[in-house]
Amino acid sequence: MLALSGSHPLHWPPFSATPLDDGLLWEYVDRGQIVDLTPVIGSSASGAYWVPSQNPVRAERGHGCVVVRRPMATDEYWVPAGVYMDHWMLREQVPAPPASHLVTLPGTVDLGRRQLTAT
Repeated sequence: MLALSGSHPLHWPPFSATPLDDGLLWEYVDRGQIVDLTPVIGSSASGAYWVPSQNPVRAERGHGCVVVRRPMATDEYWVPAGVYMDHWMLREQVPAPPASHLVTLPGTVDLGRRQLTAT
């Protein structure tokens, strides 16, 4: 779970700082705290991007950020524009680079142009 850069920690998802191994995954789903954003993000090219960490070791472990270039919505959900980062980076007050820079980095993937699957 990634938190929106620039947002207050009280507004971060409650499980962004803890693994979902507490047995409560399906309760989060039932309460709508975890939802499948594939219909929102996958519906529009050039709207959301996965930017892998530029540190090779971190990138190999799946670290990176998501850039949402414009607000995206369906009838059920919406995702505000912004840079979504790991809570540890935000807690350390690492400033998010501008979205316009992030989407130019090597390995960046347009999430609207690929087939997304829920795991």
